[in-house]
Amino acid sequence: MKLTTGTRNNRPVFVAVSTYEERTIPKSAGFWWDPEARRWWTGDPAIASKLSEVADDAAKVELARATAQVEASQRASAEIDIPRPDGLDYLPFQKAGIAYALEREAVLIGDEMGLGKTIQALGVLNSTPPDRLRNVLVICPASLKINWKRETEKWLVHDMPVRIVNGAGIGPGINIVNYDVLGKFSAIKEIEWDVLIVDEAHFLKNSKSLRSKHVYGSKKRDKDQIAPIRAKRKLFLTGTPIVNRPIELFPIINYLRPDEFGSFWTYAKRYTGAVYTRFGTDFSGATNLDELQLRLRRVLMVRRLKEDVLRELPPKIRQVVEVSANGCESTVRREREAWSFHQERLETLRVNAELAKAGSEEDYRAAVDALRDGARSAFTEIAKARHDTAVAKIPYVIEHLQEALEEHDKMVVFAHHHDVIDAIHARSEERRVGKECTIQC
Repeated sequence: MKLTTGTRNNRPVFVAVSTYEERTIPKSAGFWWDPEARRWWTGDPAIASKLSEVADDAAKVELARATAQVEASQRASAEIDIPRPDGLDYLPFQKAGIAYALEREAVLIGDEMGLGKTIQALGVLNSTPPDRLRNVLVICPASLKINWKRETEKWLVHDMPVRIVNGAGIGPGINIVNYDVLGKFSAIKEIEWDVLIVDEAHFLKNSKSLRSKHVYGSKKRDKDQIAPIRAKRKLFLTGTPIVNRPIELFPIINYLRPDEFGSFWTYAKRYTGAVYTRFGTDFSGATNLDELQLRLRRVLMVRRLKEDVLRELPPKIRQVVEVSANGCESTVRREREAWSFHQERLETLRVNAELAKAGSEEDYRAAVDALRDGARSAFTEIAKARHDTAVAKIPYVIEHLQEALEEHDKMVVFAHHHDVIDAIHARSEERRVGKECTIQC
């Protein structure tokens, strides 16, 4: 038995040379039999590594290279100089993620939530020369568009426009658009984007959904033909790259690396344990997951867990998630007007109280009583206005929770008003979030 290298369809592969009696060894390892060339082969180093003990020099070199690629995908630091704005810096593991991404044209950044996938994507943009960064498209959930714009303007070192695509059209620079409106802008398909960033990429796990078709393109057999989004560099971000069912991962990696994950049936047989039933083929299983993860890390995925980089993280990370005021502008305006009115009124009453010190004791007491009454009135009215704003935000909070629960099984929600908590809980039950949501107040 010997492991060596070769080519198949002009692609490099590993070849297992064995006798007839040894045929079960490469077969059980996952090698494929080529009846024409009469040899066992695989293009996957994760499979080939199972026969590393019998590898020749050429195979050892290729296996070592693949091992280095896997290690790079989980590295917690990197010696690399990445452009950044004054006063900001990347954490060591974020530098490692950016370094990994810069070596590939298609990358899945699968770090756990809270490790700064957005910052790593922006680090890739900062490391790209401006003449190769004229057109950038960011696709994200609607609730994250404002956050993407704010973070981009904070971290980007290039002088280029950053726009949220709503009523306005597509233009040069960085265009931020949500999944639900991809079909409304034909220019998205007409442009070959310099960089395509897809946040919360697990939203595209179902290739039959309309939003997936607007990214991947439709199948030839579909009645309505939809063109795919074309891009020179692709960055997909998700905190859940290994889903419970590997079949849901295939549309994403097939779009990112069709050269590596081009055959649906080959992938399905190897990693879903495809079972033929009287109702059709069942792809809901999961097999050879360790091999799949190694293959993903070697080819396109960088993933670190919080426990891997915990020493580099601050004790607590606070993030303000802005939501659109669409539909509740009047409520927000009333709160701001109430705040401004009472601030001005209280300032006047404070000044009157200070001036009254120079007068009689009766005048001073009256001024203090007026200030106290004004403060009570302000507290009551502003509290009511803030409560109205909190109630108005409930649908947007629900939407954000549902999107966040795509990445996590549990969340803890804190809120000030009990009726707001009750409403969030009721709406969560009503819309069947599908995962446990622990709510405390």
